[in-house]
Amino acid sequence: MVVSSTSAAKSKGKNFQNDIKDDILELYPDLTENDVYSTSMGAQGIDIRLSEEARKVFPFAVECKRSETINVHGAMDQCMINAKKEGLTPIVISKKNRKPALVTLEWEVFKGMLERLYVAELKESIRKSEGLSSPINLDLANEAISAEYIEALQEG
Repeated sequence: MVVSSTSAAKSKGKNFQNDIKDDILELYPDLTENDVYSTSMGAQGIDIRLSEEARKVFPFAVECKRSETINVHGAMDQCMINAKKEGLTPIVISKKNRKPALVTLEWEVFKGMLERLYVAELKESIRKSEGLSSPINLDLANEAISAEYIEALQEG
């Protein structure tokens, strides 16, 4: 399907933002529509607004791009500016017709996430081997990811 008008393109974009918002709410069932919501098309800043509670578990400034042609670096530049204002880690979520949505983030951020996941899995493995059942609280890891990124932005 070819988008034939600006309003149709905006509608696709808005629907995509809403899908991302719904996915976040599904991933974090303790959050509500008041914690995570999609901004209006053309609004300045990040595309998915987060309450303080939501930022604890999802510390990302989301820029949604629903287009057949995407300037990834330009989208990330825009997202980084908005993320810095919000004190969040920037991610761009993009989608083309008949293709899965993709996430773009800086390698250092992704590497930090992998390191934290490895440590969390290692700790969980140790807990299980020692017969402990209490789960690991990942809120602190998410806050650390965001704090480290903001610190790096301020230094650079």
